[in-house]
Amino acid sequence: MLLNYFRQIPVSYGAGVLTVEEASAEFSVHQIQSVVISLEKITVLKSRHFPRDVIAQVNYVNVGKSQIVLSGFSYALVRAGSQDVGPRRAERPIYASFRTAGTSVSGRLFEHVPDRHLHDGPRRPGVTPE
Repeated sequence: MLLNYFRQIPVSYGAGVLTVEEASAEFSVHQIQSVVISLEKITVLKSRHFPRDVIAQVNYVNVGKSQIVLSGFSYALVRAGSQDVGPRRAERPIYASFRTAGTSVSGRLFEHVPDRHLHDGPRRPGVTPE
């Protein structure tokens, strides 16, 4: 699994190893993860196979193919989930478009916002159509 942060909001999806070279590795990733990785130029690999989290530098990102190449691997201590890290809100609306072969949806992304005062329960993450 890969872990990144977009405006302090964690973005984490699984990844598959495509190829391994002497100092780099190519992965297939979720397309949303590839967008965030292209902005950060760094990612964290989390796996039960590693004694600790591994941080890696991003050498190449192909958002269209959802592929990345990483190098510069080293162990890291990631404090996500500790007491000092709480839910974060996006500072301003995030506009997005999702397209498939037959349809397109555009709108503003919103996150899960628990509110005990709402009678219909908390909002779920998703897209509000524009």
